Amino acid sequence: MSAGKGATAIATPPVVLQGKLIVSLPLPGRTKMKQGGLSVSRSCRRMQLRASACAVALALGFASWHAARAEDKPAVSDFNGKLDYTGGNLDGYSANVVNGSVTAPLGHSFGAQFDASGGNVSGTLVKGYGGHLFWRDPDMGMVGVVGARTGFGTYWGNRLGVEGEAYLGPVTLAVVGGWQNGELKHTGWANADVRYYPLDNLMLEAGAGVYNVQHTGHVGFEWRPAFLDAVPGLALFGDAGFGERNYEHALAGVRIYFGGGDKSLVRRHREDDPLSLLMGGITQSVGPSGAASGDAAGGAAGGAGGGGPGGE
Repeated sequence: MSAGKGATAIATPPVVLQGKLIVSLPLPGRTKMKQGGLSVSRSCRRMQLRASACAVALALGFASWHAARAEDKPAVSDFNGKLDYTGGNLDGYSANVVNGSVTAPLGHSFGAQFDASGGNVSGTLVKGYGGHLFWRDPDMGMVGVVGARTGFGTYWGNRLGVEGEAYLGPVTLAVVGGWQNGELKHTGWANADVRYYPLDNLMLEAGAGVYNVQHTGHVGFEWRPAFLDAVPGLALFGDAGFGERNYEHALAGVRIYFGGGDKSLVRRHREDDPLSLLMGGITQSVGPSGAASGDAAGGAAGGAGGGGPGGE
């Protein structure tokens, strides 16, 4: 059959249905419809291929991110803690103090720590408690917020501040500072320390502090000698401090770490518990203008507050 001039028609063969002849009519544009259907089908296939490629790329990207994250060390290796005894001369007074800390991971990149201390200085009760919330990458550093409450006799001081550490190979740079109020003078305070690890189980430390315009300095060490390997986590430490108005201290003690696995001292310091503020608060309560000197409005920044015996 034919269509008008210039038009193309497709003649279909007649169909025999139940003995009857049915004449098929031409279907103009059928070829065009087929071509259009093929075009849509190809477009859909291309979209499906693109979507599949995107899904594969996203899956590979997630797998790569997950693998990289799995290689990162957590902020806190595991639930862990430490307990120590500190004794010696604290600005002319005899000091005997026990400090303890427990630290727990909060997810992968964050951690929390609780500190407590108690003892006596020349027969006067000293005590304290505090806490930390922090982010840490054990290969890079740590930043966090800290709070502590320490007391000497009936005098109490409250501290709130920030802390940070940077890990530079065998060197750690540590700073902490904030504001104090309570029955001691309302004032700012800060401490900065440099810790050097010539050996994985030996830390040498030097630092400085300021509190109520009183300046102090200190030097100290922490050592986990080989002959103490029979008692896992046991370390020895000492700290000597000096400052304005003839302030001085000479303190030493023994510390035991627990939890977190068997590891070197430098790893303990960077993978487990941060600095405790409590011994620093106690030394400043006893200093030349502290409560022990009869002036509840002041306090000298003892070196232990910057990471000495009551620190790492």
